[in-house]
Amino acid sequence: MRQISHPKLMATTQPTGQSRPLINIIALICFMLSMATRPATASVITGLHTSYPALHKPATHKLVIAGPTDTDIFEQLVVHFQQQAPTVAIEYYDIGTLELFSAIEEDAFEQLDLVISSATHLQLKLVNDGYAQTYTSPLTLGLPNWAQWRNKLFGFTLEPIVLVYHQDLPDEAKPRTRSALLQAIEKDPAFWRHKTATYDIGKSGLGYLLAVFDERTSSNFWGMANALGHTATQLYPTTGEILDQVISGDAYVGYNVLGSYAMARQAQGAPLEVVIPEDYVLFFSRTAFIAKSSKQPELAGKFINFLLSERGQEIIDERIKLGALIRDTDQHWPTESLHKLFVAPVQPITIEPGLLVSLDETRQQRFIENWYRLVTDTPELNTANYGEPDNR
Repeated sequence: MRQISHPKLMATTQPTGQSRPLINIIALICFMLSMATRPATASVITGLHTSYPALHKPATHKLVIAGPTDTDIFEQLVVHFQQQAPTVAIEYYDIGTLELFSAIEEDAFEQLDLVISSATHLQLKLVNDGYAQTYTSPLTLGLPNWAQWRNKLFGFTLEPIVLVYHQDLPDEAKPRTRSALLQAIEKDPAFWRHKTATYDIGKSGLGYLLAVFDERTSSNFWGMANALGHTATQLYPTTGEILDQVISGDAYVGYNVLGSYAMARQAQGAPLEVVIPEDYVLFFSRTAFIAKSSKQPELAGKFINFLLSERGQEIIDERIKLGALIRDTDQHWPTESLHKLFVAPVQPITIEPGLLVSLDETRQQRFIENWYRLVTDTPELNTANYGEPDNR
């Protein structure tokens, strides 16, 4: 078991086996000691911390990875990677996008080798600010330009943004475009009251990124924000919480939700209907970079290679349903096939410097404040504020 001794770092360890009570006592003692010695200004990591011992003892190396991918999903990647590297122990911190970003900026991790996140703009900012190491391999060099940045940041999934409805809703209550959903709310606002859910863009890095691209793509964006406010929409920082609300029936629809998680829940039997919008489809890639603090960048690079390998992409696509960046066995990138799969225009969120514009402090604050004003304090639905729904 790893003892957490760094004064800047506090995490919750997920132990296994019959020694759990003893482990819990030791973890509590370590936590109390760390609290006693922690500087007042230190950053605190509160993400779920899980240790994966090496398959073969003794372990020759340890790889520390952090990111917002749910532990039960990421674990499947860990298990298959360790089959290829059986003497490598892995520690994973399941931590929110914004907290992860702040922790890296504040050097709150004692050791960190690999950073994996769904918030592409925050990843790019960290890379641009010097928190990543350069890495190249035949697989990374083979990536298309839109899926990598300066041999430091690498995309490895391709995931759609979707609408999610409770399965038992009648078909007419499951609009297949954003504009049709807006019209449905306008037509019967009482039906949707307290029954919509979406990301809290002030607390979710991914939610903010999607909102920015939604606003760039659709003339209906602010109208939808106004409409969601009129329904007293429920706001959540994670995809899982949104899906939980829809599955329970506490919400009828999840707006602009991460499709990979929704499809995985649906495949497990959850009462969800996942709708890939027919007006336009946003896609994004999870990205990975090797932390500047990593003392073993080649091992971290080996994990990136695993993610991009045929085996890794097969696991990503077929087992954990995140959506592979490489779908064909001949390693073709699916840039053109995406346009053939969907009738709607495809809008990929590419890894490029323009993402940094969304992080301008003044611009970001104004955007979030305007969004909150509509979403959390809309006394009445006023379609005159934003015109007719766009029916693209």
